[in-house]
Amino acid sequence: MIESLKRAIRLPSAPRIWTPGRTTPTKKRVSVLHARSWQVDRDGRLVWAEEDFRPNILHDEGELYLLVLAFDTDYGQGFPASAPANLYLGLDNRSGLSEGDTLATVVAAEPSGNGYARIPISTSTGFTLSQPGAAYQADSGVRTFTASGGVIGPVRHRFLATAASGTTGKLLCSVPLSVERTLQDGDKLNTTLVIAMGE
Repeated sequence: MIESLKRAIRLPSAPRIWTPGRTTPTKKRVSVLHARSWQVDRDGRLVWAEEDFRPNILHDEGELYLLVLAFDTDYGQGFPASAPANLYLGLDNRSGLSEGDTLATVVAAEPSGNGYARIPISTSTGFTLSQPGAAYQADSGVRTFTASGGVIGPVRHRFLATAASGTTGKLLCSVPLSVERTLQDGDKLNTTLVIAMGE
């Protein structure tokens, strides 16, 4: 009977969370980052857009980041004891996503030059909290990457990290673009992030 129940229940793609009284971790619906992007050219004409918000992958460092800030602020090992002033939105061209990815993985596939830089989002004023349904969520508003002096890309993913550049911070989560994109000189890639948690 247990096996038939396992087949009947579709467990969501989410981190494993320990539930007291159980002998093994169970999967809960923890939705950390969704994103939607659209690209316009230098004249503001729409080039491409995602129809819907795309779901994320929460990296191992992202799981630890949330747990450390809430439950173990003296954990150390490079994790902050309090929320940093900013989180940073970036782009990269990794061939695929893995829970074990870190910023070292990202930097090897991250664009450079031509106006690209990770976009800071303030942890105090950069997000708006709301409860449109059963879950609370934080909305980043629209954040924009602009190619200047050349192309940016190709890129396949968006990511959220704790560092403005380099590999010293933590990689929290990533969201694949629906298709690979290249920003021509003057193009803008607009992105909205929605961070939410719910069962």
